Amino acid sequence: GTLKPADAMTFAGVKPGMVVADVFPEGGYWSRILSGIVADKGFVYMVVPMGQGCARVATSSGPVIRDVNQNIALNRVQRALGVMDQPEFKNTEVIWTDISSSFPLPKQVDVVFNAGGYSKMKTEPELTYLDQTKVAASIFRALKSGGSYVVIDTGDAAALKREAIDRKS
Repeated sequence: GTLKPADAMTFAGVKPGMVVADVFPEGGYWSRILSGIVADKGFVYMVVPMGQGCARVATSSGPVIRDVNQNIALNRVQRALGVMDQPEFKNTEVIWTDISSSFPLPKQVDVVFNAGGYSKMKTEPELTYLDQTKVAASIFRALKSGGSYVVIDTGDAAALKREAIDRKS
């Protein structure tokens, strides 16, 4: 499908001055958009989940992919840091953390935005240990009163359908 960022941001209710967490920022597509919308008075935390049993080393931060702009292989943390290092995105910070039981952010946020990451927690081997109920509970604790948790995910529809069926059983 075609990404419709303006529609997604309108739906999410992101506005100037808000504090937002982008879970699984990957190459920073949505983080860059969020950064521009929240502007100088807002902030974007790019939350990169650690895999199971990970020490804080580069090999434990998800699959390495080739950056098409630089023709080098980068992992999730390196790609997110690449966004944060750009002067036009000075209102961003990368948080590389274990989200299995808490969602540690420096302060509560207005919106937690997760585009594509929900299915990754179900399908990527280093993340399947995550208990979705506990992750969701910790995300809701990270939200300000009246905040929103927005999930946009079309990945692995078959796995998500199996999960829905399992929950009904």
